Amino acid sequence: MSVVANPQDLLFSSWFPTFDHWKTPIATGLIYLVATSIWNQYNRKYATKTKPTAIFKFFVSIHNLALFAYSFITFINVAPVVYQSFATRPFLDAYCDAGQQVWNSTLYYWTWLFYLSKYYEIVDTMIILLKGNTTSLLQTYHHAGAIFTMWAGFSSHAFPIWIFVTFNSFIHSLMYLYYFLTTINIRPPGKKYLTYLQITQFLVGGSIALSYAVTNSCERTTGQHLAQIANCIYLVPLTYLFAQFAVKSYHRKFSASKTTDAKAKKSS
Repeated sequence: MSVVANPQDLLFSSWFPTFDHWKTPIATGLIYLVATSIWNQYNRKYATKTKPTAIFKFFVSIHNLALFAYSFITFINVAPVVYQSFATRPFLDAYCDAGQQVWNSTLYYWTWLFYLSKYYEIVDTMIILLKGNTTSLLQTYHHAGAIFTMWAGFSSHAFPIWIFVTFNSFIHSLMYLYYFLTTINIRPPGKKYLTYLQITQFLVGGSIALSYAVTNSCERTTGQHLAQIANCIYLVPLTYLFAQFAVKSYHRKFSASKTTDAKAKKSS
């Protein structure tokens, strides 16, 4: 890929002035939070769960397939470049992306698209609500926060955003492939491991991000430093919410199953 010299070289470059402005992620996040709150209240009171239509199921299937393909393409375009940089350059040069080699050649372009994709991922929430279900705090916080933190990293040209882009695109490749397969009645085992991978992503990625936030090894602007701090702060409650979800969804069920088995043995 040629070096991206300016926003005009980006895909969807006409959107740049709007989406690069701080008001867009803030306004989108607020509208998203208010809209989901109102929709949740409506679904609790009035929604009835009905069998999804064939058209709706087809849309969900295509949605998941598209996000799988996009996430995978992002990962295979960014991860090898970051790896090659660390493998061939002095560590500090690679760590700080001296001369912005990775940023200009690859990361700027793909971070822009990854940032835009966070707006589209709101469709995930709409699918849940259209089914008559309600969304969790995890769901709303995850999506609203991802939009803002991706904007902060992209707009400030913060190199550590490579962590978000590579880790998240890898996890999303697996996650949306799993969701796509379920829409065509294929249910692979190990759904819980996707959640564990998410948590691992936050712990490992967050630790690397924190190293950028607390050290002065790299030259950076105030905006880049604030973007790094914002990403680290965002990950703290997100990791907690995912861990809480994992315990509630998997460990309590396992404990309940063991209790039931024990009672059955006693009565036999």
